[in-house]
Amino acid sequence: MPKFKAESWTWYGVTALVIILRFVSRLQLVKAVKSLQAEDYFMLVVLGFYTALVVILNRIEHAQTNLMDPNDEKHLAPESIQGRIYGSKLVVAAEQCMLATVWGCKGCLLLLYARLTEGIRQQLAVKILAGYVVGSYLLLEILYFAVWCRPFYNYWAVPTPNDQCSTATHHLIMTMVFNVSSDILMMCIPLPLLISASLPVRSKIVLVGVFGMGTFLILCATLSKVYSFKDPFGPEWLFWYVREASTAACVANIPNCWSLVRRVFHLGSWTGSLHSKHRTHHYIRSEYGTGTHSRTRKGATAPRKNVWTSINRSTVRKTESVEEMVKGEPERATPGIPLEIWHQTSIHVLEESHSNDSNHGAMARA
Repeated sequence: MPKFKAESWTWYGVTALVIILRFVSRLQLVKAVKSLQAEDYFMLVVLGFYTALVVILNRIEHAQTNLMDPNDEKHLAPESIQGRIYGSKLVVAAEQCMLATVWGCKGCLLLLYARLTEGIRQQLAVKILAGYVVGSYLLLEILYFAVWCRPFYNYWAVPTPNDQCSTATHHLIMTMVFNVSSDILMMCIPLPLLISASLPVRSKIVLVGVFGMGTFLILCATLSKVYSFKDPFGPEWLFWYVREASTAACVANIPNCWSLVRRVFHLGSWTGSLHSKHRTHHYIRSEYGTGTHSRTRKGATAPRKNVWTSINRSTVRKTESVEEMVKGEPERATPGIPLEIWHQTSIHVLEESHSNDSNHGAMARA
């Protein structure tokens, strides 16, 4: 079996398994298909583009394109021209599948981050980053279809009159810039939250490792473009395209698989909290003295004297599943966050009473 075929389908098998485990884990949690989140359905679309990408790249490995040595143009035969046209069309399709896969995985992660940061200040950063990701994807598509190669059919013309229709140098540079920059920004959102969270060191290392897989994703994105520039006629860029797309899909799905892994291997839950504990204070002040609520001995005038007592009650409630976030009322939970969240409510009751002396006082009960 050729090396690329073996590696690409191995990557595909591992990635498809991770995606399947994600949906098994999610369905065990939400109990019904209709209860799945938007990113779950979006991931099915991404899986379709990813599958098409692997199939097309395996076809490109055995095809020729309009990217060729200028000296070869003199020896083009009609059969060779038709084969190169077909191969060039495959390259256009592969590039579109690649963009859809990588940016689709970014979208799935951003939807997860949006729910993970709900109610805290980091959600603004998620919204800004989402605008950057969507805007960069639209800009890349506009430039690819309307700017770099005109007319568009020159992408598969043999020979092509425009180098950008065969080498796509400008497109690859723009893609690398937006891809790497957005990956770096996406890593800057969960990692600080996890590092500052009240979690055991072992748990932090595992979670930081999962979300830190973006570093390998950045490496793949860079090398896939480097080999496209360094050896445009070689097959190395095919390997790195598969590695980049597969890693992006794994990074987007692994955080949703922990619930299933925990159930299968009977692992303990994460302890600690990701968000700052929510503390609710209820202050109750009962003032007894001259007035409708005064409580004094008959015939006595009670001077105002403040005696403060306090009652503290604190309760801590843990979510039943590591993929639930408790907000508001106890019975209301938002599924889908692959981390264990703790919610704490503290009630602090302040009590004040007034008496005419230290021996005759009326204690108020709140």
